[in-house]
Amino acid sequence: MRDAVNSKIAGAALALLSFAATAEAPPTTAAGMVVRLSAEGKSAAPLQVVAAPDGHFHLLWVEKGPEQPGQGHASSDDLYLATWPATAAGPQAPVRVNAAPGEAKSSVMIRARLARGADGTLHVLYPANGTSPVNGKPVIDVHYARSRDGGRSFDAPVTLNSPAQNDLTATSHSNAAAAATFPALAVASDNRIHAFWLDSRHVRQTEDPSDVYAATSTDGGTTWQSDRRLFGGRLCECCQPVALATADGVLLSSRDVDPAGFRDPIVTRLGRTLEPVGMPVRLGTARWALDGCPMKSTALVAVGARVHAAWYSQADAPAGVWFATSSDGGASFAAGRPLHPTALASDEPVLAVAADGTVVAAWHAKEGTARRIFVATSHDGGLSFSTPLAVSPVGESAGYPSIAVTAGEAVVAWQQGGAAYALRSRKILL
Repeated sequence: MRDAVNSKIAGAALALLSFAATAEAPPTTAAGMVVRLSAEGKSAAPLQVVAAPDGHFHLLWVEKGPEQPGQGHASSDDLYLATWPATAAGPQAPVRVNAAPGEAKSSVMIRARLARGADGTLHVLYPANGTSPVNGKPVIDVHYARSRDGGRSFDAPVTLNSPAQNDLTATSHSNAAAAATFPALAVASDNRIHAFWLDSRHVRQTEDPSDVYAATSTDGGTTWQSDRRLFGGRLCECCQPVALATADGVLLSSRDVDPAGFRDPIVTRLGRTLEPVGMPVRLGTARWALDGCPMKSTALVAVGARVHAAWYSQADAPAGVWFATSSDGGASFAAGRPLHPTALASDEPVLAVAADGTVVAAWHAKEGTARRIFVATSHDGGLSFSTPLAVSPVGESAGYPSIAVTAGEAVVAWQQGGAAYALRSRKILL
């Protein structure tokens, strides 16, 4: 059963990335002008947007390469970053993040992560195709690269995971002997960097629950401590963790796999040296039993001790995107509520928060025949939200948004027609 579920999910993900990439650029929408990020003829998807205090935005996306023969779903991908200056009509020319062409292995389901340090350094964490030094077979490693000049160039990448000794080739969808993938990245105000990923080195087969591994840099990415296992044994093996740096340490979202078969979103609190703090907190009230991996992430943002979370729930009514707030730094969360209860379907929420506490949520949803990107804004700390506003144009289905806010503006990016698009708007924050 689990093989069938995972195969269907993976097939759907590949289908989304194979939309015709030759469609004309979408028109201007009510929220603003849409710009195309990815190259013509390339199947692409946006991965993350981050904002700088000066009004600049940095956008990261993946352009898919050819599949690797004999390696299942494996492909040779490239990551690109472009900066959208505060006064410009669109982003500057993109720069490739990965040093070797086709080195990356990323998608909307296995997102590379982008973060900006307090000193302006841009940090990227991404899965990469590699070869095991143990058995010579293909593996997926986790790479770190940084830009110290605002995204104009990137240092050579560093591999953060140590080699795995096991061989999962027989059960891997990508014919990989081991995988360090599904990364998460948190950069603290003192430029301490924590890299997280799901690691398969202790499992007997690919679909066993994963472990969370981490590596830390205390000098802004110049050097890294050895990777180490934080916890595991019950983590959904393909669900995308999200990391959030706080004044006290890190919050890490994931999905728990309990013995009864529930796959619930949880938030784990970690101290400054990544020691566990208290018990993980489960989000939502209903429980989702699933014999397979839902491949869902839980978005996290915070201002001070006020932490906001958004996730997909199949068990709550209505099924779709849900939102909840913690007023005690993630130690507990209030009961959740749906963000788009009138939608036929809603999924893949992301969050951004401004310095004044304004919260913006984005997700994809279906109100008619095709999915569109919707946003909603809260000016009261997450207590209420504006009516969902569609920001992607009518036409082909749009999905998998990312969002950031700064200086009274928001940038939303999404995938549509197999390409990556973005929109910059003040109207979203009204």
